[in-house]
Amino acid sequence: MRLDPSRQIVIACLLGVCLAVPVASADDWSAGKLAFSDGDYESALLLFEAAQRAGRSGPAIRYNIAVTQYKTGRYSDAYASFELIAEQFPEKRALAEYNMGLAATRLDEPDRATAHFRRAYDLSGSDQVLKELASRQLRESEPNQRAASRWSGAFGLRAGYDDNVTLLDEAALSPGTTTDSSLGELHASIAGRPTERDDLLVEGSAYLVNYFDAGDFDQTLLSGGVIYQRQIGDWRIRGGIQASASTLGSDSYDRKVGPKASLTRYLDSHSSVEVRFRYDDVSEGDSLYAGLAGSRQILDARYRWYDDLHYVQLRYTHESNDRDDAGVSPDRNRLRADYRYEPGNGLGFEASAAFRTSKYDDIALPREEDLTILRGTLTYRLRNDWLVFIEVEHANNDSSNPVFSYDRNLLTLGARRFF
Repeated sequence: MRLDPSRQIVIACLLGVCLAVPVASADDWSAGKLAFSDGDYESALLLFEAAQRAGRSGPAIRYNIAVTQYKTGRYSDAYASFELIAEQFPEKRALAEYNMGLAATRLDEPDRATAHFRRAYDLSGSDQVLKELASRQLRESEPNQRAASRWSGAFGLRAGYDDNVTLLDEAALSPGTTTDSSLGELHASIAGRPTERDDLLVEGSAYLVNYFDAGDFDQTLLSGGVIYQRQIGDWRIRGGIQASASTLGSDSYDRKVGPKASLTRYLDSHSSVEVRFRYDDVSEGDSLYAGLAGSRQILDARYRWYDDLHYVQLRYTHESNDRDDAGVSPDRNRLRADYRYEPGNGLGFEASAAFRTSKYDDIALPREEDLTILRGTLTYRLRNDWLVFIEVEHANNDSSNPVFSYDRNLLTLGARRFF
């Protein structure tokens, strides 16, 4: 990661996305950015403030004003500006807390600064750049202590309706077979880590879904692992072992254990590329699922880009299986794109599209399948760091064997919290 201290305060959005604003502020906004890039912070501050008076609003202009206040030595003003951003734009709170910590440091208030850096670390979620910046500040301010938060994770719950639990063509099912059901779902994950750049991480997660009208399809999944991580400049290397166990209905379904590794390259403060590999040795649970035993390999490549308002992830996954039952041993390729937009005031929008091909070449009647999944989510971030959402998902599976062709629609309401 590039963590040049001279750039830490400008991580916010000096070159951020411009929202739709009155034309009267456009020249001041552009001139302010140019003045800032030239190091003329006094002029930049005057121009940004003029753009705000002319009607430009949103987190980008407020962050640019706060950053230039900091650059011109107005640390009390900068602190107040970042504090206001944290209050009015909850989705930017982690970044604002970090910058409040920098301002408090300049104001010679080390206890207050440390408290802000701790909160920035706790709230940074999946933003590894911000997490490392906050962690570095904590190491410097508390040289004999580790970062206050040694754990990060998530918790969520949702409820809704699934119109095709079986994932099969309804016409091929026995009369009276339930294909739709209301559902309830819980999931939780946690990871422990010290603050050094060479880290040993302990990870764990739990997932439960209950179909109230189709109990045979209830599922649970428990997983855990130990991962070693090393940071070398802009590269992050991880390797370790992961194990999991799952149930289907009231029966033990399968157990998996095996190594996994990943290599991440941070291109800049806004983007990264990553390659992951996982190998699973699979054993069956109850004898009913003996055919699941065997092995699975997954190769996954990802590209991420993000700024203050937007998050984009592009992902390619290849999966190969060698199981006792050829009917559960597909070779698969999947493409997926994810997008998230949080314009401010707690509101947000998420969308994803995925396309997966599956080939079953070793069964008596070989078949191929094309699965398309589209998902849209509206979110609202509460002040206590909970995110509530409503989500719609549609899936279509086109199979050369009509029994496995199906449509599925899922509607859920839920909430999740990252810590």
